Amino acid sequence: MPLIAAASRANRPVMLEGEVGTGKARIAELLYLSGSWSRRPFVTIDCPLITEKSWEHLMDSPSSPLYGEGETLWFKAVHALSLERVRQLVDVMVQTGVCERDHVIISANDNPDATETDVVTELVESLRCHVLTAPPLRRRRDLRRAVGLFLDSEARQAGIAPPLVTDEAMDLLLAHPWPRNYIELRQVLQRAGATAEDGTMRARDVREALDREGATRFSSLDTPSETSSIDLLRPLREIERDIVRMVVEKYGGNQTEAARTLGVSRTTIWRILRDETPA
Repeated sequence: MPLIAAASRANRPVMLEGEVGTGKARIAELLYLSGSWSRRPFVTIDCPLITEKSWEHLMDSPSSPLYGEGETLWFKAVHALSLERVRQLVDVMVQTGVCERDHVIISANDNPDATETDVVTELVESLRCHVLTAPPLRRRRDLRRAVGLFLDSEARQAGIAPPLVTDEAMDLLLAHPWPRNYIELRQVLQRAGATAEDGTMRARDVREALDREGATRFSSLDTPSETSSIDLLRPLREIERDIVRMVVEKYGGNQTEAARTLGVSRTTIWRILRDETPA
């Protein structure tokens, strides 16, 4: 929380960066709720969902969030934009003085090698952003505590007691690299909890859950990466949405090219992504 408090006091745009699944959406919420801005509107600009028409509206319309005042603007998943569009966005933001009138939060995934993308670098340098990095799960010193908090939360929702985790099971969890961070942790613990007997999560439960996670993850497009992992054991609509999102991101947010690759209309792309929930 001290880092979030410091970012809230910076009076500059905040850039949230980090690996996929590190909780940047939650941090954006905390940045909004931690100060006086929480009494004013919170506006999300979901970059992967931007179409040509909505881009024109964002850049030029008097009713665009960029021309408002007294709001928190969250530019979500800005890495989905092309560098050209980011430069256009920076030009308009500078011209309109939106960073002086509004509370601006920007979030983006790092490259697979944990370096900044060109898009992030452009925004940070041009807007003088206060950078806040969401650390990957594998670097948390209190991973044991994170596991306990998650299991407690799940148990409360189900109205049951949380399972007891054996030392051997915990050792397996602590040793895992968690390439998809909290997304993967949630899925593994849910699966291990479902097979736990007598209220005890044993090493075999965790091992089977980790094996299943690995078996149901695959990489698509040109090269394998941690950001192109899809859990197949979910409703088809959710899998479809994730595939579309990955292809759109591959083309730098260009939904026309993504639609051509997938063999669907751009309207279909927009419809599928419209109901995507923050992650």
